[in-house]
Amino acid sequence: MGAVSAVCYVALTLTSKNVLADSAASVGLLIAFYYGLTGFACTWFFRRELLASPRALLLKGIAPAIGGMTLLAAFVLSIKSYLPAASSYSSFAGVGGIFLIGAGSLLAGVVLMLVARWKLPAFFAGGTLPPLRQQAAAGGSARQPAVGVTAAGVTAAGEAAASGPAASQAPLPGLAIGFEARSGMA
Repeated sequence: MGAVSAVCYVALTLTSKNVLADSAASVGLLIAFYYGLTGFACTWFFRRELLASPRALLLKGIAPAIGGMTLLAAFVLSIKSYLPAASSYSSFAGVGGIFLIGAGSLLAGVVLMLVARWKLPAFFAGGTLPPLRQQAAAGGSARQPAVGVTAAGVTAAGEAAASGPAASQAPLPGLAIGFEARSGMA
C-alpha cells in the first residue's frame, strides 16, 4: 500500500502542487459523506429496538439521525461551495479541483462496489460469512490468525491454551484477534 501511495503522490505532484492541496481538502467531502451514511445506517439497523426505552430511542435513533442529517447538510453545502473553480487551487473546465477529486472518488467507489457486488455476491447477501477455516475445508484458501483468545486463555495459531476441559471450550465471542473475528478457534 505504501508503493501505491508513493505513486499517487508522485503523480499528483508532477501534475501540479495545487492538485495535491485539493486532494487533501477533498477528504472532508468524503468524511462528511461516509459518516453521514453511518448515522442513517445506525438508525436503520436499530429500528426495531428504538421503542424499547427512551435511552435506546435517543442513542440509537435520534442522535445518529441528527448526525446523519447534519453531515448530509455539510456535504451538500461543501459540494456547492467547492463546485466553482475559484474555490480550489486547481480547476478543470470551470469546475473546482476539490469537487472533481471528491466527486470522482465517490463515483469510483460506487463503481468498485458494484463490481464487488457482482463478483462477490456472498458478501452482500446480508448473512454472516462462514469462518475462514470452513472456507479452507471447502476448497478455498484461509489465513490462520496469529493469536486467539479462548475461554482457556490466549493461544498462538493452532495451539491449545491449556490441557483439560477448558482447552476444548468454544472461544469467547468477538474476542478473536487476527483474521478470524468470531470464528471457531478451539
